[in-house]
Amino acid sequence: MIVNFSIQNFGSVKDKQTLTFEADKSDHLENSYIIHTNGLRLLKIALIYGANASGKTTIIRALEFLRDLVLEPESKKTDELDFQPFLFDSQTPNQNSVISIEFIANDTKYFYEVEFFRKAVVNEMLNCYNPNKANVYKRTTDINNQFTEIRFGSKIKIDKTIEKNLEANTLWNNTVLGGFLKTNVDVKELKEAVEWFKNYLRPLIYTKTQLEGL
Repeated sequence: MIVNFSIQNFGSVKDKQTLTFEADKSDHLENSYIIHTNGLRLLKIALIYGANASGKTTIIRALEFLRDLVLEPESKKTDELDFQPFLFDSQTPNQNSVISIEFIANDTKYFYEVEFFRKAVVNEMLNCYNPNKANVYKRTTDINNQFTEIRFGSKIKIDKTIEKNLEANTLWNNTVLGGFLKTNVDVKELKEAVEWFKNYLRPLIYTKTQLEGL
């Protein structure tokens, strides 16, 4: 389940905007609209409403972009990411975009954040809460050398050889989770996060979408 989802400098959204599924204190129709998990009260459904061209679709497309960024990593380091930053400002086209998502996978809460521009993923972080906060990894990119650097948290036991193989397979325009899909290694937290994106964050359905096989 999604707890919170935020985007900044993506498409028609300039400043940080957050879609949250955390319920307020009201207990009206509690059994119908609220699910209790990991000490949280989460809404089963959310609505986005507003004027035409106010950014509603952009938020949903950002979710799909994030899913593709994780599950369909670019195969060549020269490929550019398929998105546009906020263009109606003199500064934002030259600034990084940021997407973050907080979700529940296998009764564990995860927080995932990625900062990027069209050519590369600049920073990336995955935290888990089981129940206390623990950093799974932090990723930075050496932009000049187009090289990914990954540092795993102190509570994550991983062999240095595995870490180096994962670094080698995470191109500067890939996420670490995408690099994990290319690497023959087994890291529990990375596996749980990737499987959540695959099995629970479904692709968008458009008017021309072929539903057979989804």
